[in-house]
Amino acid sequence: MSKSRLSSEYEHGVESFLKFAIKNVEDREAISCPCTKCGNLKKKKVETIRAHMYSNGIDLTYHTWIWHGERSAMKNSKNDRDQEREDEPKFDVEEPIDMVHAAFDSYAENPTTFKNILEDDEKPLYPGCREMLPDDNELPLSFYDAKKSLCALGITYEKIHSCPNDCILYRKEYEDFNSCPTCGMSRWKVGQKDTIKEGVPAKVLWHFPPIPRFVRMFRNKEFSKELTWHADKRIHDRYLRHPADAPSWKLVDHKWPNFAADSRNLRLAI
Repeated sequence: MSKSRLSSEYEHGVESFLKFAIKNVEDREAISCPCTKCGNLKKKKVETIRAHMYSNGIDLTYHTWIWHGERSAMKNSKNDRDQEREDEPKFDVEEPIDMVHAAFDSYAENPTTFKNILEDDEKPLYPGCREMLPDDNELPLSFYDAKKSLCALGITYEKIHSCPNDCILYRKEYEDFNSCPTCGMSRWKVGQKDTIKEGVPAKVLWHFPPIPRFVRMFRNKEFSKELTWHADKRIHDRYLRHPADAPSWKLVDHKWPNFAADSRNLRLAI
């Protein structure tokens, strides 16, 4: 294939990408740049992105344009694992990307710190290191396999909108508020020219609820025995052998006897 033909195809690909991005992104003045240097972590104007894609090239690992409005191919692809996936918890590949964006936003005032984090990620574990793990290791081979294990364990999370100044969480009585009743800050992210991007939260709390983890623990026969050991196996001889023998545990039992009556109820300590 001639060089001129390759150049023409690349130019066509760049323009197709830019048209798609302009059509789907919320702010046309701040689009994630997919060039090899920016890696979708820096937002630029269309003209700058076009120049970057020609001078730096596009990140070849960026197959599905999830940062530019395209839905993940994982949800719709058909392959030999589709039947297996139908019975598993559903999750979006965009979620970890949201976490990267949240981290990037947190370092917006000090971009050098975020840049250093990314550079550290590229460093080898030791001089000459190419592969982190040896052959025949049993760790997950892909993000999908890793997250499938986490979902199976009940390790889920919730995203809750938060006031940028940490005054409130937008839940319960504040769920439908658009600004903080304490400091007046907008719930939504403010873009260029002070335009409010309604629907894009200014700050998000990542909450890891404990209840699904507790349910998962009780599904295991051996774990469930350990969780109720204080009621079924503990020796009552007035010696401090277990947290259940401590005054704080007994105080909980005394104040909430209905709670204490069921040995499966758990007491958490920090």
